[in-house]
Amino acid sequence: MATGTYILAVDWNNDGDFSDSGENITARTMQIEWKRGNDYASQLVGKAVAGTLSATLNNVSGDYSTFNASSSLYGNLLPGRKVKLTGNDGSTTRTLWQGFLDSIQPVPSAKGANLAQLKAIGPLGYLNKFDVSTEMFASKYAGALIGEILDVAGWPADDRDLDTGIVEFPRFWCQSTKTLKALRLVEETETGLLEESADGKIVYRDRHARSVDAKSTASQATYSDASGAALAYSHVAQIDPLKFIYNELRANLQLHSGAWILGSASLGAQTELASDPAVLWTHPEVGSISPSIEAGATKTFVAQYPSSGSANTARAVDFWQNLTATTDYLANDAADGSGSNRTANITVTLTKRAQSMDIALENGHSATVYITKLQAQGNAVTAKDNFEVTASDSTSQTTFGKRTYPHPGQFVPSTTEAQNWADFHVQAWKEPVPLLKLTLVGNRSTATLTDIMSRDISDLVTVTANNDTGLGINEGFFVEAVHHQLDAQLNHRATMTLSQSSGYAGFFVLGSSALGVSTRLAY
Repeated sequence: MATGTYILAVDWNNDGDFSDSGENITARTMQIEWKRGNDYASQLVGKAVAGTLSATLNNVSGDYSTFNASSSLYGNLLPGRKVKLTGNDGSTTRTLWQGFLDSIQPVPSAKGANLAQLKAIGPLGYLNKFDVSTEMFASKYAGALIGEILDVAGWPADDRDLDTGIVEFPRFWCQSTKTLKALRLVEETETGLLEESADGKIVYRDRHARSVDAKSTASQATYSDASGAALAYSHVAQIDPLKFIYNELRANLQLHSGAWILGSASLGAQTELASDPAVLWTHPEVGSISPSIEAGATKTFVAQYPSSGSANTARAVDFWQNLTATTDYLANDAADGSGSNRTANITVTLTKRAQSMDIALENGHSATVYITKLQAQGNAVTAKDNFEVTASDSTSQTTFGKRTYPHPGQFVPSTTEAQNWADFHVQAWKEPVPLLKLTLVGNRSTATLTDIMSRDISDLVTVTANNDTGLGINEGFFVEAVHHQLDAQLNHRATMTLSQSSGYAGFFVLGSSALGVSTRLAY
């Protein structure tokens, strides 16, 4: 029998630590449940979702009641406070989950046994509360783009762990997009792995990670239904593998044509020599309704492209030009432009994005001025004709029926990349792939407790299920998700969602294996 020790803490005063009075809430905690990982066991359609943690707290004191002005936490029961859970197996302390407070809800009782329900969300859920709009990025790899999105969202550099990536994007942008959706645009284009780490970091692993990372190429644990097994599971269940068969893979590509910019893009890779910048936006209010700016004040205008009047093929802006006085903007004492020219008194500050530009105009004149002309020029990105690549397996379709999976192709760099994606995945997913849910009770032994405290997403584990269970399984699986439950008696139960590893293993690695002998080319 093994029992761990656990600490649940909340940074109520938002000072960056968990050491202040009332921040260690372990003694008030009656049960905890936490999870993170992918929404499906399928490695093709599975996507990381925001981790969650919920806890039931003793609230007899009323400290966790938002309207209780006498509470020592009054005014600090706010969303966004950091939440941290640690566990010790008897020798090693590990961070088991870290994220942000989402809500705390009192549960009053007529008998005085008042409780409170604490709910917290992981980094992806926290980030998804914010929209991001980026500039136009050219010739950047997936990891760098993930970093750019996190920069725009204000996510700390120390709280990210990003692979470089395999795919170089000819261009990438997003406008007023939820942060998680923006991150997934990159993840899906490369078919990489977006994750949350146990210690609260945003993690990105490129699509080769499970073929080369040590934790994904060497088994980290063996779970068995054999009598006396060191890591014996209490329950195993097979997830319906037919749900995730795909025997037709389609990629609809949307290539673009934009301006070649020296040092930032490759000529001919969805770029061309640009003509002179064109007027992409014009402020509609002119003449007697020209906008005014009071003395010393600043007014911001938003240039948007494309707009309702843009061509159907218009998508974004490669490069917004800086505004030129007189050509792009004019200021005057009179709204109709009949007064003195005050253009020289205007200071311009620009914030450029792919589909918009903020134009901040500061009036340095001693009196009100009117903006009688305002326009923005740039080089537009336009869409080329859509086209599609496919890969299919007729034998699988005959057996299981046609099952199609589409690739979101907005930023796929080439037809070659799209075809490679389709060819690889139709071979990996044309047949049923074993998918499991495995439950272990940590209190069974110190070894089991240590294991479930340390298990991570993408870990390779071995499952034997051919003894009492009769499933005939003895092979490797990747951990796709982990779900933990801890009750008031410190009974710790962990359920892992697993996917068979063989579809993403056995690849040729330069200098370490022979192609075609026991290996194959990776995508």
